[in-house]
Amino acid sequence: FYMACRQILKDYMKKLERERFEADLKEAHDVLAHMGSRLHDIERNDQSVVELDAEMGHMIEALHEVEADFENLVRTRSRMLERQDSAASKPDKV
Repeated sequence: FYMACRQILKDYMKKLERERFEADLKEAHDVLAHMGSRLHDIERNDQSVVELDAEMGHMIEALHEVEADFENLVRTRSRMLERQDSAASKPDKV
């Protein structure tokens, strides 16, 4: 029972991490796309420069979140593989 619940919880946590990563990645993509369109408007007035600066700050923040999520996924996967290797190398108890 414990192992089944553990696996369900582990799968659920993976799903949540994947969804957060995908959401952060989409946000970064959307900000980059919006900023690209804003670059075309920058020549029109000085207010665009202020808005562009704010958007770049938001983009950098979104990219940091994506990076943190990616590192977390890699770290989680690495720990899981280490546990599997450790469990595989231990002799079975009789």
